[in-house]
Amino acid sequence: EDRDRIARDLHDLVIQRLFATGMMLESAQRRSVVPEVRTGVGRAVDELDVTIQEIRTAIFALQQEPAEAPSGLRTRVLREINMAAVPLGFKPSHRFLGPVDSLVG
Repeated sequence: EDRDRIARDLHDLVIQRLFATGMMLESAQRRSVVPEVRTGVGRAVDELDVTIQEIRTAIFALQQEPAEAPSGLRTRVLREINMAAVPLGFKPSHRFLGPVDSLVG
């Protein structure tokens, strides 16, 4: 199925490259003697970590049955986070661990 192939490609290609890039940045951060550079690179690594987590969330959603995905807890929480971003002026961070939709019913 296309959804499974897309999920596999996202994991095998995109997440692995982002992870490798993060490792290269962390190595550069350790070697840097300029505090501003270390701080900036650290922020970039943090953003990559958030991006990887968001892609993992998307992969998990792709692996769900289409009928399940729109009404699952994960989808509802993400929708609320996105709606809260405008009045807050920033997008709140979030992290899902495990199969949230199947564990919470």
